[in-house]
Amino acid sequence: REENGNLTLDGSQIFLGTQYTERGGQLSPDGRYLTYESNESGQFELYVVSFPGGGGKRQVSSAGGMLPRWNPQGGELFYVEPQGNGESRSMMAVSIETQGVP
Repeated sequence: REENGNLTLDGSQIFLGTQYTERGGQLSPDGRYLTYESNESGQFELYVVSFPGGGGKRQVSSAGGMLPRWNPQGGELFYVEPQGNGESRSMMAVSIETQGVP
């Protein structure tokens, strides 16, 4: 949940408390990773971090990203990539390697 631009997990505990707006947090099916949207690059992109530690941050999208959803079997993330005019969108899928990643 987003609260004052900070990603919260239960409405009171801030998980990512940066100067940027983070939103749309989704835990992976195994509960080990969190994906979220952040505008730290100047536009909303998707990132994945380990959970609950928050380390190993990786940017997943490269041309904007929103509405992340994990494949229920894990290992794959779906998201929406906005197009130039902001009205048309593309559905994207990206493989996420989690084996051996801290």
